Amino acid sequence: MDIREFAKRLGVSTTTVSHALNGKRPVKAATKQLILEKMNEWGYVPNTNARRLVSSKTNLIAFFSDSSDTLADPYQLEVTRNFCRLLRERGYDLLLDLCHTGENDRYASLRNRVMAHSIDGSIIIAGSLTEKDFETLAAPYAPCVYIDTRGLGRMKNAVSISVNCEPAYTEVFRCLKQTGRRRLAFLARHDEDPFYHFWRDALPGHGFQFNPDFCAFTEEDTEQARDAALRMLLASPRPDAIIARTDAQAQGVLRATQQLGLHVPQDLAIVSHGDVFYSRGSEPPLATVSFDYKKLGVMAVETLFEMIEHPDSIPEPVVFTEQFFPRGSIITAGRS
Repeated sequence: MDIREFAKRLGVSTTTVSHALNGKRPVKAATKQLILEKMNEWGYVPNTNARRLVSSKTNLIAFFSDSSDTLADPYQLEVTRNFCRLLRERGYDLLLDLCHTGENDRYASLRNRVMAHSIDGSIIIAGSLTEKDFETLAAPYAPCVYIDTRGLGRMKNAVSISVNCEPAYTEVFRCLKQTGRRRLAFLARHDEDPFYHFWRDALPGHGFQFNPDFCAFTEEDTEQARDAALRMLLASPRPDAIIARTDAQAQGVLRATQQLGLHVPQDLAIVSHGDVFYSRGSEPPLATVSFDYKKLGVMAVETLFEMIEHPDSIPEPVVFTEQFFPRGSIITAGRS
């Protein structure tokens, strides 16, 4: 069934059907609801390419992450699924444009998509970008939402959403000090990980020393994290707390303690980042630093579509503040 057959059967014009689906011009709410109901009942599926030619839209939003394997990190997977759901509600699809380790220009694919007008916008979760980068990563017809730990200023065709982790980790360091921890170790994703640089630079201000031997780099693989944790925990003296960049890494640390017969938190405190469901349900439950990714997703998508609908707008940067949730992997019952 094509649009002509569908419109004739429904008793409306093809123009009315097109406007109801594309949102280009207003259609009575009752008529639009009837069209949507009958589409589902009669199995009518609009020709996507034809709709794109008429509307000059691709109905595609690119998603870029600097993680080497976004789909291997349960937390990033939850974030990505949330973006998919929010975009689908608006009739858009999410195009995963994931980077690959070793590329000279990790953003080349995204830049090409913007230049080719093959996307209507993008969402980037990455680090180390500047305002100047968005001269080629965004355009009036393809605005961008940039999510990072470091905020940028106001930009044309792009908006910065930053995540402030400092208050949460101030609480983490305070709690570790109160529970007698002195030798802190870290698991970061790579040596350019902004969290790694934050931890390293923040330690002296909280009365801790940074020991490069107590820092390892692994991606989201739990087994790699376990092996890295084993190496640090076999040192003498060993760390008495490990802060992990991801939930998957923290699970690896937990496995290492089980393999060595160490008790958490008596022998080792563990702090995670992300707060996926299995970390809250682990034994003991993992203390974690996190933020409301669903709320961030809504803000990101609403801001993106504000720029799509109003290309001349220059949104204000947005800052989300993370929270610390002290659970059983850092404190014992009755102690805080």
